[in-house]
Amino acid sequence: MKSSTRKPLCWAVLRAQRNGRLFLNQKPVRMTWRDAANELLRQYEECISLNADKRKKKGELVRFMDHCIRMAFCSVAAGWVLAHYYLPPLRRVSFAMGFGS
Repeated sequence: MKSSTRKPLCWAVLRAQRNGRLFLNQKPVRMTWRDAANELLRQYEECISLNADKRKKKGELVRFMDHCIRMAFCSVAAGWVLAHYYLPPLRRVSFAMGFGS
């Protein structure tokens, strides 16, 4: 490290230590597992509440897409059933009645 950058860095560290000690004397830090767990739980609940609207919109989109896919599948299945079981007898009847070519 160059001496030109070392001098301002040392000055900044010294000043931060002085102000940091004063700050910690005025506002002591509680560092226990219970406090850390409570803080983490608070942050987790905040994150859940912030994402609630996005989850609701995504759920509505998934429900809509599920409906569309089910309708498409049922339409294809119904078309297959109609084409294989109902159209051939209708064609035979129409030919018998003289409507067919």
